[in-house]
Parts: sequence; structure tokens; C-alpha cells
Amino acid sequence: GQHDVVMSRCKQPKIAIKEYHSPKMQPSRPKMQRLWQDTIDKGVDSLSKELLKRQEAIYEICVHAQTMSSDAKTVVDNYMRPMQQLGYLSNEEEQLLFGDIASFADIHDDVSNKLLLLRSTDDGTVDCIGNTFLLCIPRLRHLIPFCSHLHIAKSLYDKKRAVPAIHDFLERCQKSSFSSKRSLWDFLDSQRSALLKYPLLLKGVLKTTRDDHPDTPGLRSCLEEIDKLITDMDNEAGEVLCKATLEQLDYTSDVRCPIVDSSRTVLCSGNLKLATRGQRVQAFLFDQALVVARPVTHGSEMVYQVSHHPIYTSRMLVESLKDGEVAVGGSFRNALNRRSSAIIGGGLSNVFRVLRTEHSTEPLYGKQTGAFTFVANDMHNKKAWVSAVEAAIQHAPPMSTGV
Repeated sequence: GQHDVVMSRCKQPKIAIKEYHSPKMQPSRPKMQRLWQDTIDKGVDSLSKELLKRQEAIYEICVHAQTMSSDAKTVVDNYMRPMQQLGYLSNEEEQLLFGDIASFADIHDDVSNKLLLLRSTDDGTVDCIGNTFLLCIPRLRHLIPFCSHLHIAKSLYDKKRAVPAIHDFLERCQKSSFSSKRSLWDFLDSQRSALLKYPLLLKGVLKTTRDDHPDTPGLRSCLEEIDKLITDMDNEAGEVLCKATLEQLDYTSDVRCPIVDSSRTVLCSGNLKLATRGQRVQAFLFDQALVVARPVTHGSEMVYQVSHHPIYTSRMLVESLKDGEVAVGGSFRNALNRRSSAIIGGGLSNVFRVLRTEHSTEPLYGKQTGAFTFVANDMHNKKAWVSAVEAAIQHAPPMSTGV
């Protein structure tokens, strides 16, 4: 009606753009020198080549930490706060997209400041950093929740970028001097990259440190702890992704499968074709089960409708089938037919089969299926799937008898 027309006009990009206010430019922050030797007035020539390399490696950690601090401040000052003022995000969306990034600058500054305080007042060199950096790792762990939710945040980011007013805001920001032509997503994802880079930087310092140097044990302890941090981040990210994927599964039986819901990791997922009918499906290999579904739209949300009973990894086998062994339609060929199909070009390629070793006696969550015969997109895709299924079978959790 007329009311709908008026409302749609109010949402036109031109009106939203007129209401846009460019964020106030923040005063430029002093940047650190990129090389340690550029920060020293004199005495560099008297240092050995090995000691100079070590000082540069240590200083690179300081520069990295300050760069990450600057990125966090850029996000808060030029993106998060303006988007708050413009009402572009709900409180829930803001938390999902930005998390606790407002506190990250202090965490990175803590790393840089602690290491800079170790510099000798005589020649600016640093002797040992291992035990000091070790004290910074507990604070760096505060980045794990943010980094582990980046996959979910990316979905929201892409959705919001489709809104004309927000798209215009982000484009203007990217063209502004403070962004150096980087997108908001580049700034957000850089926090994850920062954590991944710390082990490389520490290894760079360790490489320039003698085995009998007093800093060697501390550096090795740092590497152990930062590796644990990254493992924990990866595990948490896997669990977050798994939970989000499980929430998208829609069972036709209206009863969720508790074994599938107990999964903690998505080992592999993607679009495959069923050899029987040539139907495209979305397959999800969880640590607990293989789920085959088809994408459907409920309102504006995409869900995956599960019509077949899952195959549990503890009751699973996988077969890599030769090209031409399965005919179009899913039937298996004998040797003579395979030879004929090779001549006339028939049969399917890149086929593999996932089988159930025995039937389940528990309630069915969809149609009972003894096996799925899949057609992968190409040879590499098939190899990846077969390897993932074999790994899932090898590490499958024990299941009670009769399940």
C-alpha cells in the first residue's frame, strides 16, 4: 500500500548517505622505527654481526606489537564508535563483530613496553626477553574468544556490507588516509594473524641466540606456551564453527540427533553429488557422524535439511572407487561393462562411497541409508574427502553397543 511505498523510500541509499558523517580524523600516532639500529645514536658499528641480528629480531617483536595496537585503535576510533553513533549495528551484532577489541591495544602495548624497558641505558641492547615475554602470554590469551569467532563474524560482516548505507560508509573509510586502503575486515583479521606471527618472531630470536645463552631456556618456554595458546585458539574456533553448523541443521523428523549434536569439530564439509540421482547435496563430516543434507531457505535464513539418518564415524567405512566403476545413476559395473564404458566414455569419475558397517537400533533421524555414493568435484576434492573420512574413522570416539 501507500504506507509501504513511503517506508521503502525512506530506506533509499541517497537519504542514508546524506545522513552520513565522516569520522573525525584522529591525530597521527608516532610510528616506531622499523629497524633497531635506527633507534641507536652510536655504537652500532662496534657490535658483532650476530649480536646485531639478535637485536633486530627482538626489536621486530616490539614493532609487531605496536602495529597490532595501532590496528586495534584504528578499528575502535574509526569504525566501531562511528557505527555505534550511526546505529548501524545492534548491541548483539556489535559484540559479535568487534568483541573486546577495545582492550586489545593495551594488551599489545604491554608486550612492546615490557620489552623496551629491558633495553640497556648504555648501548640500547637487550640481553634476555624470554621470561618477560612469558609474563605477557596470559594477557594475549584474551584475544582467543575474538579470534575463534571470526568465521561467524565474517558472515555478519558480509551481510552488513550488502546494506547500501553501511557499504558506503566502509568504502569511504577504506579510501581515507587512516586505513591505508585496507578494509575493516583486514583490520579485524589482523588480530588473529598477530597471534600466529608471534611464534615465528620468537623463533627468529631463538635462532640468533646461542645454546648456552641465559635467554635460551626462557625463549623455549615462550614457544611452548604460545604454541599452546594457538592450539587452544584453533580448538575453540573449531568448536564455535561446529556449533554454528549444528544450529543450521534442520531434521525432517523434528527430532534432533543427540550423537550428531555432541560433535565438537567439523572435519570436512562441502558440496557433493549423489551418484544415484545426480542430486547436489551438502555433506558435513563431524567428528561424530557424516550428515547429508540439502540447502533450503526459511525466510531469509539458509538451513540444511537432513532427510537421511546420519552415519556415525564409529560405524563407518569408506571406499575409493575407480573411474568408470559406477554408472550414471549409481549402479555398479562389472569388468566387461567398465571396459565398454572406457571405450564409449561412460561411467562416473571421482567417486567414493561411505558405508554403514551395521544398522543402528536407535530411533531413526530420517530415512535409513546403508551407504552414500558421492561424486566429488574433481580428483583433489575426492582425495581430500576420502582422507578426511579415514581420519575420522581412525579417531572415532567409542560408541555403546546397539547404537
